[in-house]
Amino acid sequence: MRRERKVFGAREKAEAVLSVWSGRRGPGAASRALGISQTLLGNWERRALEGMMRGLGVEVGEVPNPEGTLGKRLERLLAQGEREALGPAAGASESGVTSTGG
Repeated sequence: MRRERKVFGAREKAEAVLSVWSGRRGPGAASRALGISQTLLGNWERRALEGMMRGLGVEVGEVPNPEGTLGKRLERLLAQGEREALGPAAGASESGVTSTGG
């Protein structure tokens, strides 16, 4: 028997992403609550961050992070976005977590 695939609306996706970003839930708990993989949740996070950056007119590398106020998860997503924007060679020697601004 084939399992039906649930379609999530923008509100459900946003609530899941914000619950992780705010620290109310970890990524594992948020994905389990919705019955999705952590990979899918990570894709939602990346798309949400890209949409915010585009909507705010912020270029890659311009996001300030005074005194590390962004959570580590958001810092990783921003760093990943910077590496992807700069090309495959940009992230070859980085540790994966960077802090911009400050």
